Amino acid sequence: PRSSLVDVDGNFTEAFDPEVRREKLLERLLLTAPKPHSIYDLGEEFYVSESVVLKDRQILQESLAIYGLDLKMRQRKLFIDGDEAQIRSAILNLLPMFNQLDLEQITQNKVQPLDGELAHFCLGLLITLERELGVNIPYPYNINIFSHLYIFISRNRRSTSIHVVAPSKPTIVDEKIYSVCQKIIQEIEQYFK
Repeated sequence: PRSSLVDVDGNFTEAFDPEVRREKLLERLLLTAPKPHSIYDLGEEFYVSESVVLKDRQILQESLAIYGLDLKMRQRKLFIDGDEAQIRSAILNLLPMFNQLDLEQITQNKVQPLDGELAHFCLGLLITLERELGVNIPYPYNINIFSHLYIFISRNRRSTSIHVVAPSKPTIVDEKIYSVCQKIIQEIEQYFK
């Protein structure tokens, strides 16, 4: 349900039906949470008025409330308020890109709407994890690990204020798993350099 519009510069652009628009709006807000977004800018991006964005806000709030999240407005800006675990849970469950994920698509470079470079990096981490542990991680666990890595890295690239509460003293149950996790953490740190 998309149609084309011509913008003021004469370029073709896509118009979204209300459901697709709300899905894209939710994606933008979740992946950048808690970053605030101007209601005016969101309206411009989706070719709707500010009043339509505010109506969408009410509908999206219902979806977010299930995860203990609030879609707040302050100074004509919208942002999602909640802790990191709740935000990630909402991303995994509400965004279609993660509901329909197939790792085979990534190896064939068919990863839209995911960031291809980041998707390949996360797939590489998953492969490293399997190789180092000497196991083949089956579906759906491989998708779950991939999704969490992708979301974590993507959100850290887009935001300057992601707060993750770590235990004060790690409990090491399996030394091998711990050392592999340390290696994965080092690779992620290198990715950000």
